[in-house]
Amino acid sequence: MNTFCEFSVGFDSEIEDLNMYDEDVYSEEQITEFVNRLISENKILVGERCEGTLEYEVEGIRVKTNTCVDLGEDYDTDNWEEEEFVEGL
Repeated sequence: MNTFCEFSVGFDSEIEDLNMYDEDVYSEEQITEFVNRLISENKILVGERCEGTLEYEVEGIRVKTNTCVDLGEDYDTDNWEEEEFVEGL
């Protein structure tokens, strides 16, 4: 697994948390701009909440997200939708 970052986004499309595990290739500022661009281009769907990871790939950055599309009684009963795609920085 080449995960170098985890992030979460609130229902207001604002990044709530950004955890960088490796800043040798990309800085936290670059990744913040990258995630915000993907949100504004509707490539990352936010819903009630979105959590995701970024991984190194030869073609670019693999973006894996879990988006809460329906709130349940608690976190375990929320309805989550998974997405995965590769995007260039």
